[in-house]
Amino acid sequence: RGNREVVTICADLCDVAQYAHPGDAKVVVCMGDTLTHLPNQDTVRRLFADVFNVLEKGGLFALTFSDLSLEATDLDRFIPIRSDAERIMTCFLEFSAETVTVHDLIHVRARDGWQVSSSAAVIPIHPP
Repeated sequence: RGNREVVTICADLCDVAQYAHPGDAKVVVCMGDTLTHLPNQDTVRRLFADVFNVLEKGGLFALTFSDLSLEATDLDRFIPIRSDAERIMTCFLEFSAETVTVHDLIHVRARDGWQVSSSAAVIPIHPP
């Protein structure tokens, strides 16, 4: 409603303190499974503290992420993320007693066929 200025910044979310001063932000948004790809829980804690510091009083930190508390089985472990004529991204979840490993597979169409890149992040199921 009305004329509200929206500033978007394409950067590493963990660098939020470099792009906003304490109390400057009305809203900070973290969509998708970004949190699960951070290297460890200390990084997540630092991120939350930095976001808290840049938010104005009463500001909003909006997060979305997949619920990994229930084990996916069989074909439900494969999650199509996005696709178009040139790219296909799929995640595969691998559950153990203490962690979930999220494997990202990205297929990119090249002149000589499809090229695949992959990465993985290990996420604790029951953080300490």
